[in-house]
Amino acid sequence: MNDTQRWLAGLRPRHNPAESTLIANMRDDANIPSLNSLAAMRHYARQRWPHDPAVQSIIPGLWRRYQRWQYDNSDGH
Repeated sequence: MNDTQRWLAGLRPRHNPAESTLIANMRDDANIPSLNSLAAMRHYARQRWPHDPAVQSIIPGLWRRYQRWQYDNSDGH
């Protein structure tokens, strides 16, 4: 299990239905790569949902949540 999969497994959806759907879809992807940058997360979303601009609008907030999780779970913290 990579970091992205561990993060998604423990991530609590918020009250945004679009974000909750995106998180559920990402969790269902057994082959999700380790998304180690905002660009990687955007690229992943464009590949999976190429005609859904709403998904792209959610990515920056989701990336910030991922960064906080990485910081909170880093060895140096």
